[in-house]
Amino acid sequence: MICYKGKWAIFMYHPSVEKEGDRMKWFQNHNILIRPYRVKECYENPREVLKDFFQWLIDNP
Repeated sequence: MICYKGKWAIFMYHPSVEKEGDRMKWFQNHNILIRPYRVKECYENPREVLKDFFQWLIDNP
């Protein structure tokens, strides 16, 4: 979980995001943004993934 400029968000990597559905819904119901990434993507391109995450966080009000 990350707080950036007053916005809370979750950087999530999980091999099966579908299994996380209930947990994701709970966070979203509490106004916590969620941005899931594939594990492979995080390992192969960590800088780009983090760059994408923070840009997404900045762009979402």
